[in-house]
Amino acid sequence: MKSIRILEVGEDSPMQASKWLKLQVLVERSSLMALFQHLGDFEIYLTGKLTHKGGGIIPQTEFLDVYERYILDLKQGLAPDERSFAPYFSCVLSATPEAVYGIYTPTDQQLIRVAKPVIQMQAHTIDYSPRDGKLRSMVFGVDSVQWGIQFSYPQLYLENNEVVQALHQTEYPNTILFKKLQEWVRMNTLPTPFEIEGKKQNAPVRIGRECLAWINTHPQLQKKGLRVLSPELEKDCV
Repeated sequence: MKSIRILEVGEDSPMQASKWLKLQVLVERSSLMALFQHLGDFEIYLTGKLTHKGGGIIPQTEFLDVYERYILDLKQGLAPDERSFAPYFSCVLSATPEAVYGIYTPTDQQLIRVAKPVIQMQAHTIDYSPRDGKLRSMVFGVDSVQWGIQFSYPQLYLENNEVVQALHQTEYPNTILFKKLQEWVRMNTLPTPFEIEGKKQNAPVRIGRECLAWINTHPQLQKKGLRVLSPELEKDCV
């Protein structure tokens, strides 16, 4: 594990980026662990929150344990406590420590920020609007449905006052990392086949096949009157 750069307040220049590519995925712990193995060497950095000096790197096993508790709640028909998982789901993935840096605060703590493109994680939610019959991602509210993690990667970012196309940086470690993520998601998950008001609707949000056996115990899906179609129909949803 390589240490990250430490900059003085005022010396830093947080990354400016836009046109993020997004992948929204709900899988079980075993599949998320398989994804991490597929990605190879990377670290999980806690950004935007104060930690102790030298901290802010989340071990993969710790992250997976938190994620497992999140999934177990859904399986048991319980709404996961956002306070317990939200800080973890708001981290970034990076295959190089050069993509992040730290700042020490007057309170003798550390804040990690992003300098170059990384894979941003966020707690992912969906909601359904009967008004237009559409499912939407990242709609937050008391009735939103928690649906795994959203992974995002910028297509454009600003470096030395020039706009750079991140996906054209084919040798950049985090571009390689994101393409591995895209590959794994495409091969190991499927668009979610919802039944909404008696009609089938394939949503772009992805689901691991192992989740199909229990997904309809999801308490927030039940509250919204949404249902995911049974496993034998998944051949129609590729």
